[in-house]
Amino acid sequence: MSKGASDTPVAHKPGVLRILWSAIIILATTLYLALLLDLPSLPDSGNTQVLLNAPTTSGPGSRIGLAKKPSTKSGLSVIEGIYVITLESRQDRYEQMEILSSRLNLHWEWVRAVTATDRVVNPTLNWVRETRKKAAMSDPTEEKDTFDALPTFTWPADIDSLAASDQYLDYWDPSDSPDLDDGSSSSQNTSDGVLPVTTHDYVLPASSDSAVPPQEYMLLTPGRIACWHSHLNLIHRIANSDFVDPPEKLDSAGEDVSGSTSSSPKPGSVGDLTAQRAAWLILEDDVDMERDINAQLSRLWKYLPHDWDIVFLGHCWSNESFYAAVPDNEDPPLSRRSLYKLSQLSSSASPSVHHLHPSYAPKCTHAYVLSTLGARRLLLHLRYPPIAYSRAIDQAIAWLVKTGRLRSYSVVPSLVVQRKIGKSDVWGGDASGGRQSGSNVGSGWKERLRNGVFSEEDGA
Repeated sequence: MSKGASDTPVAHKPGVLRILWSAIIILATTLYLALLLDLPSLPDSGNTQVLLNAPTTSGPGSRIGLAKKPSTKSGLSVIEGIYVITLESRQDRYEQMEILSSRLNLHWEWVRAVTATDRVVNPTLNWVRETRKKAAMSDPTEEKDTFDALPTFTWPADIDSLAASDQYLDYWDPSDSPDLDDGSSSSQNTSDGVLPVTTHDYVLPASSDSAVPPQEYMLLTPGRIACWHSHLNLIHRIANSDFVDPPEKLDSAGEDVSGSTSSSPKPGSVGDLTAQRAAWLILEDDVDMERDINAQLSRLWKYLPHDWDIVFLGHCWSNESFYAAVPDNEDPPLSRRSLYKLSQLSSSASPSVHHLHPSYAPKCTHAYVLSTLGARRLLLHLRYPPIAYSRAIDQAIAWLVKTGRLRSYSVVPSLVVQRKIGKSDVWGGDASGGRQSGSNVGSGWKERLRNGVFSEEDGA
């Protein structure tokens, strides 16, 4: 009896050990997979909150949310890093973009946008006004009290050499930077009236005594100046992304002056082809993406010419199939007529294969990719005084593309579109600036995705 009682535990020991061992294996496997997958939802969400809830700084040169490189892989095989520009007040957009990030397993850095009331905006407007007056005064053939007609325009001859150099590039053109402490930061200086935008290289609309005011999209509003600063901040950072400890010179808000005048580029940085081709994606916070965007970009990038500067993953107000598609040995691109017809149909009828086209004049800056060299070339063009802050930044970039100043390509049909939900942070009054009537949701351009993350929710 005693022997039988002593044998019973012994008989069950192997079963207990097997259960314990299985539990240990399951726990270890779970921990390993969690580390291996590095799921973004918890750590990324926490980091994002830190960036968005950090104390507000006085200008767009803030280091908050402007990391030189995202801390994790982007989730897109051909993209080095992704940045999303957002206003701190747009919690609605933040939540929607977090859903997009989670569903596509993307990792990005949130970047605080410059607001229309930021202290850098009005001094920038005044600088534009004075720059135009000085340009007009320098032309003896023009009246001294007007700047409707401006002198002959020429681009600096050293843009390409500076872009390819190992020189740190300043935010402002060293030859003519504004006084950001000119006393106008608290209220807009309107003594000379509202500024119109320029077109082409440096052309202003002729003055008119008409009582009909210009349409909103032809005005240089504080919102457009703020949007320009928001994007140029990132372009500037990417342009200098290969530098170690760049000098703390005057940033766009005129802060962080350390007196340092030198910087150390990484060996072979800008001149190295690999560094030149590093791809950085800039997004605005109101977008949707095709669910297979990673696969599409991986395929398209194989055919992207090596000297590219910028690739538009989405655009507006331009026929980006104007030029023939880059040969890619895949399904032949659809004709312009076919693309237009399909864009009017439901998303399920959209073409499944996207193609690269040399860009025509793409507008909207909701989704574009810059190479490091392309960011340097773009910065040098956008900071040039006659062009800087002269119009909406997407209009400026579209003109640079159209005139061959940038080597640009567009994905057709778009892989990323604006959702057009909620009010626009740039457009004021009539949302379309005369192109359509309706609520203030931005311009009237609307494009559908074939299989977007939010296609069903947005009624596409």
